[in-house]
Amino acid sequence: FVCVLSIAWASRLATDAESFAGLDDEAKQGFIWIFAHRFHAEFNVAGLLAPFLQYAPHYEMQLLIATQIADEHRHLQSVLRVYENVFGVQGGFKAIRDVADANRDIIADTLYGELDAKVYNLAETGTEEDYVKAVVSYHLLAEGVGACREFAAARRLGKRTSSGSSEWQAGCTAAVYCETSCRM
Repeated sequence: FVCVLSIAWASRLATDAESFAGLDDEAKQGFIWIFAHRFHAEFNVAGLLAPFLQYAPHYEMQLLIATQIADEHRHLQSVLRVYENVFGVQGGFKAIRDVADANRDIIADTLYGELDAKVYNLAETGTEEDYVKAVVSYHLLAEGVGACREFAAARRLGKRTSSGSSEWQAGCTAAVYCETSCRM
């Protein structure tokens, strides 16, 4: 199964790279912007969830958070593959992070800053009240608001590029929709 999945994934990325290459510069930038948000969301959350694991009120919650941390790293790895194999970014993680950093905006920076503050406060205090505040900040604000914002952007970009739309454009938009609905 893993071998077949890897072959299918590699084949799909090659098709996506061809489709992406055929986009105009504005559409390419739009997709790179969306994936910059995916990069930062997955990268930040993969690290931010450690206090959730450490201060989880019971073992079952620790299991849930441990699974989510692993999922965030898998999500990040899939985003890295798109950067390398579709967008053509070479130079590994640092080069990809540089491209993602170049596509940050004030809304994302503000959201991540507030999320960091809530989670780091949990790391400092470990109180149940701060745990609840961090969970609400992460699950409702970061995942909910951030996901809705990406969903809307992907939808607009999908509509803009729909005439003569490539399979990749539809697939990218669908992937953001799916990711969004899973997080909501």
